[in-house]
Amino acid sequence: MLINIAVPVHNENLVLKENIKKLIDFCARELKDGWFIVIADNASTDETGNTAIKLCSQGDKLKYIFIPKKGKGLAIKTAWQKFPVDYFIFMDADLSTDLSALPRLVEELKNNADIVIGSRNLSDSRTNRSLLRRVISKINQYFIAHWLNLPLTDFSCGFKGINQKIIQNILPLVKNQQWFFDTELLCRARRASYVIKEIPVIWTETLNQKRKSKVGLIRVGWEYLKEITKNRPK
Repeated sequence: MLINIAVPVHNENLVLKENIKKLIDFCARELKDGWFIVIADNASTDETGNTAIKLCSQGDKLKYIFIPKKGKGLAIKTAWQKFPVDYFIFMDADLSTDLSALPRLVEELKNNADIVIGSRNLSDSRTNRSLLRRVISKINQYFIAHWLNLPLTDFSCGFKGINQKIIQNILPLVKNQQWFFDTELLCRARRASYVIKEIPVIWTETLNQKRKSKVGLIRVGWEYLKEITKNRPK
């Protein structure tokens, strides 16, 4: 069994080397199955690409692809489709989600879940985030859950895994290439009666003070509202 772990990056040179090495060390120590990491460079303009290429030259567990068009969803989709395996995972480059949840995510996929998502809102979850981000997240959660009839506790956590059935049957239908990508994936999978499993995670807003978040809260919130309206059941 082989796992494709996609890490979408856009101008992440400040944290890329440290975090990729941390991820490699964790996977080598904790994952029982075969795995590799795909650094999906999403139109970076800093030294991200050069750093990634140097990292890839140091071992066979890393792959690098460059996507010239911006879009987090596009980067994830490209990384997954380019390297077909048994299971597919993506996580944010800042490693906001503690890696301790990764073995359970893999196990839930092996136990017949079609999609496994990390949730910051389950009773066993632990989060550390600003008040503004909590408020905006709650607003988005409300609209998505009620307007899209999607009874999940967290849609936007950057820590998800899928199986081959989702790659083959759902991923080609997903149109959004930006931040709403994984929410649309969940929405389409839910309507097609695939099994979606949530797991608790430990989530910290900023692990490295040198790195500023690439997420513009107002811009992303507005994108979500537009996409929610577009994807409402007819």
